[in-house]
Amino acid sequence: MLLKMKLKRLTVNYQNNIIQILIKKKVPTRNSKKSLKHMKI
Repeated sequence: MLLKMKLKRLTVNYQNNIIQILIKKKVPTRNSKKSLKHMKI
């Protein structure tokens, strides 16, 4: 159970990091959303 919780937190952090990187690159939101879906995170 603890492992699953840790994994969930890691995935959330990973998503946040990717979003921050995309924002820093100033990628249009439509493109960033498409790329996130494409990556199937």
